[in-house]
Amino acid sequence: MQAGRNDRWCWVAVLLSGWLACLGQSGNRARDARDLFLDESGPKAGRVGARYSILLSSQEGIEPQPVDPSTTFKTGDCIAVELETNFSGYVNVMGKGVSGHWEMLVPSASDPAGVNVVRPRVRFRLPREDCIEFTDPPGVEYLVLSFSQDVRDPRQVFDVFRLSSLADTTDRGGPKTATKTDPVALAQVLGSRDLKRKQVGAATQAGERPFSVYVEAQQSKFYFQISLKHQ
Repeated sequence: MQAGRNDRWCWVAVLLSGWLACLGQSGNRARDARDLFLDESGPKAGRVGARYSILLSSQEGIEPQPVDPSTTFKTGDCIAVELETNFSGYVNVMGKGVSGHWEMLVPSASDPAGVNVVRPRVRFRLPREDCIEFTDPPGVEYLVLSFSQDVRDPRQVFDVFRLSSLADTTDRGGPKTATKTDPVALAQVLGSRDLKRKQVGAATQAGERPFSVYVEAQQSKFYFQISLKHQ
């Protein structure tokens, strides 16, 4: 009988140790893009991050509210994109509407120098004033956001992007017969598109907007695309 009781306690000990091991693994889970961004000690070696939110203006004079980026927008809806990084650097924003051509949105030709500077934990809004209104015809509109910790010539960024395979053949705003940018040149100017993403639902941290999207990159230059559906 004594041996039987010892056997039972051995099994209890085995099960308990396994349960504790599982708890330890869950507590030491891999950090995701959101964890990296919210780490107030700053970017880790070779890892930088950004977050963005889509803000929808419902009525004039009412503070725009964050919405899910997968929302299908209606004609007349007016939105803004709010960005934030955990590093100092620069952002270039290119957009393609239903008209079918790409254009440089930030900085635009009329913008003053330094308008595309981003600073850690400082929100950057596109456009800085007013909002982007969806007009007919409906379709899908695109924004490409290109980040760098070093200053770049926006014209070079735009030209390299517009001649790359990323800017598809429906681009009516670019040359048709020009040689396409090769992947090496694209990576040298725009950086990496190999990113980790994390989207949240309800905000759980101070200063975090609902539906925020976090992006983590392994390089100091990176870019990503935002698609906005309009019906």
